[in-house]
Amino acid sequence: MAAIGFLTRFKKLFNDSIVILYKKALSNHCNTWAFCDSSMIKIIGPYLAKKQKSNLAKSTIKEWSCSSELWVKRASLVIFLKRVMIKKDFDEKLFYNLTERLIDDDEDYIKKALGWMIKTCSKNKPNFIFQYLMENRDKFDRSTLRTSCEKLNDDLKQDVLNS
Repeated sequence: MAAIGFLTRFKKLFNDSIVILYKKALSNHCNTWAFCDSSMIKIIGPYLAKKQKSNLAKSTIKEWSCSSELWVKRASLVIFLKRVMIKKDFDEKLFYNLTERLIDDDEDYIKKALGWMIKTCSKNKPNFIFQYLMENRDKFDRSTLRTSCEKLNDDLKQDVLNS
């Protein structure tokens, strides 16, 4: 984790190759959600949230979400949610495609990140997320569904969980 703190000091010097380097690092050296999430939240997410990096962000999220590597796949969700945190908005089509791609994943680390991502999105577009969850709640495991609707108001949350 010290390395992540060290790297954040040089963010202004990054170029697009940082994305490729991080994918290799996740594939070859990551063995914990903490490294994955911290580096995406502090380094890659903010880099890809820059206005001029929108196309790179979308292609990275799409490519990484198709990976067979657990931490690369999880990173795609964390990058998406970090961009939402920064921009206070999200691309609904990208959200839908990413969620649909990973909704059936059996890995708990993916399920937890998916719930976290949806919960983060619900802060900005609660009606969109509510509608999505209502239409797709049977596809989610219970834990992911509970996490996904944590930030919805109590009535909406109950509708999602009790139907």
